[in-house]
Amino acid sequence: MIRQFNLINSLGERKQLNDLNSFAYNPTGLGLSMSNEYYGANANFVGIGIGADQTSIKFNVLFGANGGNAYQDYSNFIKYLDLTPLQIEYQTDAGVFLKDVNFKELTKSEINEWNVIDEEITFESLTPWYREMSGNSVIYSDQDGDGKIYINNSSENNTGFYAYDYVYEEPAASTDNKYFHIKNESVYLGASTGSPLTVIIHGPVTNPAWELHVNSELLFSDRYFIDIPAGDTLVVSSVPQNERVELIGIDGTVSNVYSAQDYTKSNFVNIPKGESTLIFDVGSAKVEYTYREERLVV
Repeated sequence: MIRQFNLINSLGERKQLNDLNSFAYNPTGLGLSMSNEYYGANANFVGIGIGADQTSIKFNVLFGANGGNAYQDYSNFIKYLDLTPLQIEYQTDAGVFLKDVNFKELTKSEINEWNVIDEEITFESLTPWYREMSGNSVIYSDQDGDGKIYINNSSENNTGFYAYDYVYEEPAASTDNKYFHIKNESVYLGASTGSPLTVIIHGPVTNPAWELHVNSELLFSDRYFIDIPAGDTLVVSSVPQNERVELIGIDGTVSNVYSAQDYTKSNFVNIPKGESTLIFDVGSAKVEYTYREERLVV
């Protein structure tokens, strides 16, 4: 059975917590608890709200267990933690999941009779466990209207995705819509209705828009009244810790263009559980998207 924990810092550096010079054991706080609200009605209780409680994940950590310098290993660990933000990566035979966390506490005592320092570290959860699922459109050269376009059923490699087994290719002048079929297998236990989405659109394009449909019903929509030149990129994210609408210039400059939203739309699309279709109206521009498949416990 696989069970492995890693820390990931802001530089993307992984620190294995099964390294004997910083060996983590006895993890706690991997489960969950819920806060449920009710009102009473003639000796019955009717639910009016469900929420997930914030959890704290704790480990005991041994420093210097493999003949290392316990004090120096502890000091190096503190330097690593200073490179925030932090994530915990949790790998089991159920898959690999991430959780964004804040550092809360690390105890400090003296070296013991086994020449190790044995401490407890605590992290506060900022997100559910999640893995990022992505797709993109591919620009290709072909003759207009010459046949069928078949789908790719893997959302991890979701290029040129359509809602049906195939569609007949239309002339480029008549439609440039991009369709992506998504199957979101998040587990929320009633605490959320959807997963955050990040959309990246590469110019040139004018007034990009997109919609989220479930069973042919429009659920979310978003649009921006903006000209995106060639080489510039629009990034729109509904991730709570990083919600943003930014235009990134070819020279790297970043501009907040939130005010360009079309306020007749629902704005900031989330991906609901189950199957849905994401449709972009962006002309011939290239599109990328990433959503979080989230689970309260894994």
